[in-house]
Amino acid sequence: MPEANIVYLSEVDSTNRYAVNHFHELADGAAVAAEYQTAGRGRFNRRWISPPDQNAYVSFVIKDFPYDLQKASWVGSLAVLDALAQTAPEISAWLKWPNDVYCGARKIAGLLCEGVPGIDGFAGMVIGIGVNINMPAALIEKIDQPATSVLFETGKKQEVRAFVAVLAACLEQRYRCIVDDLEAVYLEWKRRNFVLGRKIELVTGLENETVTGRVSDIGRDGRLIIDTADGCRSFFSGDVKISKESLFSE
Repeated sequence: MPEANIVYLSEVDSTNRYAVNHFHELADGAAVAAEYQTAGRGRFNRRWISPPDQNAYVSFVIKDFPYDLQKASWVGSLAVLDALAQTAPEISAWLKWPNDVYCGARKIAGLLCEGVPGIDGFAGMVIGIGVNINMPAALIEKIDQPATSVLFETGKKQEVRAFVAVLAACLEQRYRCIVDDLEAVYLEWKRRNFVLGRKIELVTGLENETVTGRVSDIGRDGRLIIDTADGCRSFFSGDVKISKESLFSE
């Protein structure tokens, strides 16, 4: 597969929407990045706050991929950890199933993976990533969940385009890795999911059911396996909540 190349846009409704709409024109391994999104989206069609020139908004195109959307999210989430480790090594970041990236108890990045229809199933996939880079505390506090940014964590501003270039290279590398060795990527993705072994609350996406228990495993198909008072249950999607006590004391 080719080296990643980056398409920079000054403004777009959503980098994912652009990548999906221009999928057949974009190269395998291309990254679409924007300075500003007017209609950024997260999981469950939630609005993703996208102030101009402050954060990284990137969508990565994958065409030669023999796996499903769940495994595409492994590529994206591990690439975000790689990019943060290279650009802000003082930050301690971790994964929260299914596809969020956290620093401490606050979210710093999120992913939205979408399939692009083809003649026989998917023609490929788009991995959408938003990383809070230079978002100040005043804006962070307006987000409806605990959030953070590289600036908030380190006190240092970063050049957003430089971060995007690093992230695009990390995405391309992780793309190669998962095609070459799915098992190794799965084991790393599982290990870096901090929910493993912890007590959590899971709010399911469709039924809006709240499930409480301890995470006993994360399957190779991406499912979260929870030991509850009523027995072992498994889920492919939902919102995980970890208490601060469980997060920092276990």
